[in-house]
Amino acid sequence: MPQTPTSHEAEESKRALQEEFPGWSFIFSSAGRWWAMKDLERDERGRLVKRGAVSDLDADTADELRAELRRVAVVS
Repeated sequence: MPQTPTSHEAEESKRALQEEFPGWSFIFSSAGRWWAMKDLERDERGRLVKRGAVSDLDADTADELRAELRRVAVVS
């Protein structure tokens, strides 16, 4: 099981993720999990612009979340 980061380490990781992945929001939960969320683009009728787009991800560590975000970026 990954070691839980200190609040300072979590904030540093969050800043790094925000710089690398603009448009995404990041949360480090009290349960020790990382989450990334993004509002999906919609047209004037509220329909998704990109079908199948990913709007949320979670992982045990910031590095695992970063890897998932990079994987999603390649697919989109």
